[in-house]
Amino acid sequence: MNDTHQDCLKLSKEIGLEWFKVHADQRLKAFNFFLLIAGFCIGGFFTALSVSPLAASTIAFVLGAICICFKYLDRRTATLVKHGEELLSYCLERIGDPEMPNPIRLADECEGTLSYRQIFNTVFLIFGIMSFGGMVFSLVRVFGYKV
Repeated sequence: MNDTHQDCLKLSKEIGLEWFKVHADQRLKAFNFFLLIAGFCIGGFFTALSVSPLAASTIAFVLGAICICFKYLDRRTATLVKHGEELLSYCLERIGDPEMPNPIRLADECEGTLSYRQIFNTVFLIFGIMSFGGMVFSLVRVFGYKV
């Protein structure tokens, strides 16, 4: 392999690493922001429930919409992270020792552990179910049924 090709691979590896870092960091920050917004929605729901069940139902609906939006945002960011992983993996396989294990491929083969996507999806689902339950509970109170 000539020096120019080797330099291009090293540059590509650096670009892939930066790409991965930026989008992985963005993904975790977005998830933290989701948790913050969800916490405010839940607090607002319980506060509004004693004053106006209709307002509480609206807040529960907003939480559900936020769950859906952040789910799609996480999906997009996860795809961008995966692109960085692919570029890094490609470069590592060509630059390094062929006998050395590729850490990116090894991370994909972790058995018995949940991925970030699976954990995030579970959290989005839990908050989505809470949102739906809050809407139903509030609307039942709006229409005069005692629960």
